[in-house]
Amino acid sequence: MPVAAKPGTRTKPPETRRSDIMNAAQRLFVEHGVAATTVDQITAAAEVAKGTFYLYFSSKDELLAALGARFGEELLESIRRATRRIESDWPGKLAAWAKAYATGYLASIRVHDAVFCATWPRPRDGQLDNCVVDDLERLLEDGERALAWSIDDTRMTAVFLFGGIHSIVDDLSRKQNRKTRASLARTVEKLALRSVGSSS
Repeated sequence: MPVAAKPGTRTKPPETRRSDIMNAAQRLFVEHGVAATTVDQITAAAEVAKGTFYLYFSSKDELLAALGARFGEELLESIRRATRRIESDWPGKLAAWAKAYATGYLASIRVHDAVFCATWPRPRDGQLDNCVVDDLERLLEDGERALAWSIDDTRMTAVFLFGGIHSIVDDLSRKQNRKTRASLARTVEKLALRSVGSSS
């Protein structure tokens, strides 16, 4: 049964209240799964009235989509922090991208699985259109303009690398092998560089 909002909750800015709802939902989705979590449980955990939930989200599915978008944005920001540190070394920038994506995804894999696996099967339209793939495509295009490498199709290469690294992390997370995890960064860096014909 939902609890009443605490005194003072109404003074929170709308973005803070929305974030509180999303954070509570994410915790519950990770712990119990999306299907088993109700809107009542989310509002109780966020300490807001049920009506407040519907001010920000029309349904649990819309909330799930917002969590997916936030996941992608946060992962992308961690990738960009890593690549911003490297200026003119394009192979180094690509290696940093691959390492940041792999380690960031691995660190947040439980959230990823709770948020994204609940939405399968997905329609094919737009399935691979996401901010992380788009960012890698831009990096590959910029590197090609700088003559760092030559790629026939930057979009297909970006999708290939994204999917490959994603699958490698999935495989490692299932094995729970610490020794293998330690070599993850080196492995994905080498694979990324080889995919653009660089041995740096």
